[in-house]
Amino acid sequence: AEDSYVLAQEIFARLGDSQGQSNTLQGLGDLYYHQSKFSQAEESYAQAHEIFARVGNEQGQGNALKGLGCVYCYQAKYSQAEESHTQAQEIFARLGDDQGRASTFNGLGDVYYCQTKFTQAEASYAQAQEIFAGLGNDQGRGNALKGLGCVYCCQSKYSEAEEAHTRAQEIFARLGDDQGRASTLTGLGDVYRLVSKYSRAEESYTRAEEILARLGSDQVRANTLSGLGIAYYLQSKYSQAEESYTQAQEIFAHLGDDLGRASTLAGLGDVYRIQSKYSLAEESYTRAEELFVRLGNHQARASILPVLGEVYLLQFKYSQAEDSYTQAHDVFALLDNNQGRAYMLLRLGNVYQLQSKYHEADDSYTRAQEIFADLGDSLRRAHTLRRIGHLRGEQGRSAESAPHYTKARELYAQLGRMEDVEDVSNRLAEVPPNDDRPRSLGSQSF
Repeated sequence: AEDSYVLAQEIFARLGDSQGQSNTLQGLGDLYYHQSKFSQAEESYAQAHEIFARVGNEQGQGNALKGLGCVYCYQAKYSQAEESHTQAQEIFARLGDDQGRASTFNGLGDVYYCQTKFTQAEASYAQAQEIFAGLGNDQGRGNALKGLGCVYCCQSKYSEAEEAHTRAQEIFARLGDDQGRASTLTGLGDVYRLVSKYSRAEESYTRAEEILARLGSDQVRANTLSGLGIAYYLQSKYSQAEESYTQAQEIFAHLGDDLGRASTLAGLGDVYRIQSKYSLAEESYTRAEELFVRLGNHQARASILPVLGEVYLLQFKYSQAEDSYTQAHDVFALLDNNQGRAYMLLRLGNVYQLQSKYHEADDSYTRAQEIFADLGDSLRRAHTLRRIGHLRGEQGRSAESAPHYTKARELYAQLGRMEDVEDVSNRLAEVPPNDDRPRSLGSQSF
């Protein structure tokens, strides 16, 4: 088909038939788009748009702009996508083409959804659904409802999400659109998983995966298998979870989808870690983290480095654990996440203490409790002060532990945590008398 379009386009160009050439370029753009050849699709649509504009064919311009909007969205060029869909929508409105208007509203919904602008996405999908309903276009309605279901799910409006996906799924089933059915079943699986209806999530994901395997829709199938892996994991079905994640990871690798690969490798790490298969967990987390580094995904690195540190710690690999927690601390600093920094300093303190690196442990705990104090997190500040008290006691510096225990007891009392108050009081009672020791933290800042 591609060769035929290219040949036809060349013939029309040679004949000077601009209308035929632009229509052929539009068809070629559609073909490339459905083959996920987005750079070629972009070039074809752009050429078609240029010719349509030159000959004054507004309908053609609108269609070419709509195609460009879809391509730009897949390429994550969201500002260009929004501009293209908006221009197309204005043309279709001027021409009274409701079908075109509805399609561009759907496209705008996709653009806003991908940017997590859920309010705008909801409004766009809702307008598309209303117009498609008025036209009696069930395919368009189904697509708009599917989009609404995804938006509602991200907004934690789970009942609305379930209803939208269910209605879309019924439409697609009636039309015999297996791709649409599978997509909405995956969406329903996401909804059920997020409301802890894991068996229903498993059922929806499984039905979707069976359809997608038959259709050869690898990208959506990989996403569905990943969701199925999560559902199995949350039901403690670890062998099934491992199988689903592994299949998903292989498909993502084949597609060159590094983000999908990294996410499923992280999921595999979780499965191995909870079964105490620490060497396998370490391997999976390490490969995932390397991919996140390559992608420049700091948020994902901030999530995976702490669990990688934990896995190292569980294998008594203290230097590697130390390195992971240090990297995590630096990533949290880059993200301006002070709470994450404090947690990593706390974990570093634990690792240092296990290695009898008391000076480093003291420094990490002290910095952590200072951050907790700045954040107004009295509970974690109290826990950290108590750790400093224990640490100094281990070093035979019991007198120096007293002010930290005293401050921790004061904070626990303010929080009404009487068991912790009693524990710290018992610790204080064990501190040997020393008239020279400080009685309180005084002007020290914690």
